[in-house]
Amino acid sequence: VICGALTSGRDHADLQGIVGFFVNTILLTNQVDFQQDFNGLLSRIDQDTIAALQHQAYPLELVCQDLNIKYPEIPVLFNMLNMQEAIVNRHRQPGEIYHQEHRQKLQFHLELDVIGVKNVLEVQCQYNRLMYRKKRVGHLMEQYHRLLESIAKEPDKPIQQHLQHKKKKKISIHIKKDQMVREEDKK
Repeated sequence: VICGALTSGRDHADLQGIVGFFVNTILLTNQVDFQQDFNGLLSRIDQDTIAALQHQAYPLELVCQDLNIKYPEIPVLFNMLNMQEAIVNRHRQPGEIYHQEHRQKLQFHLELDVIGVKNVLEVQCQYNRLMYRKKRVGHLMEQYHRLLESIAKEPDKPIQQHLQHKKKKKISIHIKKDQMVREEDKK
């Protein structure tokens, strides 16, 4: 799994007092062992992320330029924000999925911002409308919500068991060049 993540870009002392938006993208690559439990997967992702952060000061764009390679096509950007004050919409019910139209150019196919405030998580998903349909992203967010609920209840259960639908249908998501296909949809 290849995922982009944002770093603060302020690791040099000279940048601490400067006003501005300093962000670098790092690439995280991880293999998912579906027999492993979530805690084990999270521990491995944590180690891999710490290793990737060792290189955060050098912008990905410059790495590509120095190596004379094209900027990689990164399908997913994941951004976790821990907020002190609530900016999440308190008018929504937990687990409620809603759609809000935005008109901005995205650098990634899918961007997930997970905003944590106290004991509440809000997931905001932006997507490339040329790659995904609104209905497909809605299904993806429903599956993500079910997966998070399942993991929260039983983090020691193997990942594979968290991917089972209530009717015991396996749900897996494959991102292809121009579409996202659920195995469940093929049957």
